[in-house]
Formats: sequence, structure tokens, C-alpha cells
Amino acid sequence: MAVGRLAQVLLIGVVLLLGGCAGHQVQDRIDDRLRAGDTSGALEVVERLDSRRNQALYLLNRGMLLRMDGQLDASVEAFEDAKRQLGALEPISISETVADWALAETAGQYDSNVHERLFLHVTQMLNFLELGDLHAARVEALQIDLGLRRVDPSGGAAPHGGDAFARYLSGIVFEASGDRSDALIAYRRAAQRYEALEAPVPRDLQVSLLHMLDALDQTEERERWAERFGIEAVRARGEGTGQLVVVVHSGLGPRLGESSVAAQDPRSGQLYRVSLPAVRGRGDPSAAVTLAVAERAVEGERVESVHHALERWVGAQIPLLTARAVSRNVVRHQVTGQVRDESRGLGALLNVLGFLVDSADTRTWRTLPDSLWMSRAELAPGTYEPKLHIRRRAGGEQTIQLQEPVEILEGGLTVRSVFVR
Repeated sequence: MAVGRLAQVLLIGVVLLLGGCAGHQVQDRIDDRLRAGDTSGALEVVERLDSRRNQALYLLNRGMLLRMDGQLDASVEAFEDAKRQLGALEPISISETVADWALAETAGQYDSNVHERLFLHVTQMLNFLELGDLHAARVEALQIDLGLRRVDPSGGAAPHGGDAFARYLSGIVFEASGDRSDALIAYRRAAQRYEALEAPVPRDLQVSLLHMLDALDQTEERERWAERFGIEAVRARGEGTGQLVVVVHSGLGPRLGESSVAAQDPRSGQLYRVSLPAVRGRGDPSAAVTLAVAERAVEGERVESVHHALERWVGAQIPLLTARAVSRNVVRHQVTGQVRDESRGLGALLNVLGFLVDSADTRTWRTLPDSLWMSRAELAPGTYEPKLHIRRRAGGEQTIQLQEPVEILEGGLTVRSVFVR
């Protein structure tokens, strides 16, 4: 190997090593600002994440922080930019060219996995609903369906989760749009996915599915689901009412750490390292959520766990990531041996740098919540001042007054989000 080529490899390694450290520091500072309730400060920090390799990650985090800060139009713009950066919803191929991963997993550009892309569409759908744009929210629901069909042509399911609530919220949007058939399909698939993921089917989803089956005279299927849910009867939807949906973004999403095994060949001194990502959850601070509105108490339900989706995805990648790490060690051993024949010092330097740089890719969308909770209430038209009562896992209860009164229109859908950390 020519000295010039070796210098290029060493330079790339140094850039990756320093860039990876800087990226983690930026995300840690964002976390610190969010825990302190300083969303504006977090928005200032996230600008330091903007780079070619992290462009999509920057846009995802910026879009979420703008949303937390109440800047919904700007959040919509950032998420649309993220969509263009990431392309269509499809599984990530982690068996690309050797140049993308031969040096380190972090050498390539950040590319979200399927469940993160689903959360991108879900969050954008919530943005549009809070802005009162039901049509745009419906477009997001259609994009979710088309994307899932691309991921899984036979069943339209995400391989590692994240699609149950996406389908559930899509059903709510279709129902509000008057698309009963699409609402039925979305509710049905949502219930099936919650069951497949061994998660409780939310009670509101159970009732909504039965309502759609009643509305479309699907008697036999209705009886099967009613028996499955243990429901004998459901109260009919009220005439002339509207819907209030409150979504609680609870906690901060899990982060990815690193689990490494290192060894040294006692004869050659060659260093070997296998580094794999490990999920480090930060926990859901909410133990129970209750929506208080119009002298009613509507129990919230946990409808999505980001933590579990990430765990399933990482677990599925470990075999291939392990094989790639072993392959890099083999390549590094061969290259280092060739360089050592020309210069023992340069060979040793290349070996050490490769050992240090070869780390797991721990980039992930950390401004996602740990969990999503949802409360849905049917209300007469009017103006309300809802409150949320949140029982915290650490003890005590937190009461949150929604920032502005909400207006319920006949046949309308009003959506609000609350962020709890």
C-alpha cells in the first residue's frame, strides 16, 4: 500500500473518530436542555448536528424540537425535508458496498430504519391534525399504507413494530374523513398488529373497530372480534358530537450504546475488536394518564413503545452486524500486515487507529418519546379546557392544563399533543 493511500485511510479514520464523538456530545446536550425544559436551547444546540453524514438525523431531531416548541409549520417543513432526504419508506439495506462499511459502521450517511420512518409519518400526521388540516393528515395515512405495502407486500406489516399505532391513528383520520371502509381496514390491521407484537389492544381501538363493523354491516366478523375482545355491546356514537384526541409523548426515546469485545494476538500484536449496538432505554416516566374534560375522566392508554421497536430492530441486525465486524477485522489484519512489511511503525499506527475507529453505529432519533399515550373523548360541540392528570412512576401526580382552550365541532376531530419528561 502506498504511503499516500495509507495517509488517506488514517485521515478518514481520524475524521470518523472525532465526528462520532462530536455527534454524541451534541445529542447529550440536547437531552440536557430537554430535561431542563429548555426547548429553545435544544433547538440552538441541534444546529451543530447538521452535517452531510447526519443530515437526515439533524432534520428528524430539528422537526421534533420545533414541534415541542409549538412551531408546527416549521416542524412540518423540517419533516418534509427529512422525507426527501430519506426517500420512500422501505427496509434499510445494511449489505451495501464495501466502501460504505469497510472502515466502520459509522462511515456512511445516517439512514432511518422502518420504525423511525413510520414515526416520522405519524408525527407529521399529528402536526397536520393539530393544524386542523385533515386532508394533509389523510395523505400521511395513505403514505403509511403504501409504504407498509412496499415493506411487506403480502401483509403490509413492519418487520419490527412501529406500525400498530400508525394504523390506529390512520383509522381515526379515515373515520373523521368519512372513509369508513379505509377506517375499518386500518383499525383491523392495527388490532392484528398489536396482537402480533404481544401488546395490549387499546380499548378505544377495540370499540372503534366494532363501530366500523357495525356501520358496514359486517356481522360475522363483528361477532368474532367481540368475542375476542370480551365485549358484549358498545355504546353507539353520539349524534352531533365531535372527537377530542390527546396524545402524550412520554419520556425521551432510547439511546444506543455500544457493547465491545476486544482481543490481541500475542504473536503479531494485532488488535481485534467487535463492537455492536446495545439499546439503553431511558424509561417511560408515566404510569397512568387521565384526561379530565367536561366533568368526565377518560383513561389514557399506552399505544406505542419506541423502546420495544428499537430493541426488536437491533436484535434482528446483530447477526449481520457481527459478521461485518469480523470481516473488517480480517481486512484490517491483511492490510496491516502488508503495511508492516514496509514500515513497522506505520503498520502499528494503522492497526491502533482501525481498532479505535471500528465502533458500532449508535446514531438514532433520540428526541422521539419513550412511549405514546392516547386519550380519546366524544364531546358535544363547544369550547373546553381539558386537563391531564399523569401519575408518575417515580411517585406523585402531575396535572397539565392544555395551553389553549379546545373547540369541538360537530363531526370534527380535534387533536392536541403534550410532552412529558
